[in-house]
Amino acid sequence: MKPLLALALIACIGCKDKQPAPKAEPAPPPPPAADAQEAIVPHEVKTDMPAAAEIMSLVKANNNFALELWTKAGPGNTAISPLSISTALAMTWAGA
Repeated sequence: MKPLLALALIACIGCKDKQPAPKAEPAPPPPPAADAQEAIVPHEVKTDMPAAAEIMSLVKANNNFALELWTKAGPGNTAISPLSISTALAMTWAGA
């Protein structure tokens, strides 16, 4: 029993003095090439929003569409996304 206790004590003392290895810092990314800067094209950022009445009418129409779609889908385990469908229809209407 004493040799086992002595061995455990030596192991604890040996582990106590060790410090964790320092973590290596990641290398910074290389700077972009000169021609990469030329590829950036300036563009306008649209900051004007439609009127609140227009937004509310769109929300109501989208909600009505979703509710009507779910009622026509029928009973059962049906997974549909009205938002995805209305987005796809809007993109089609816009000419995408």
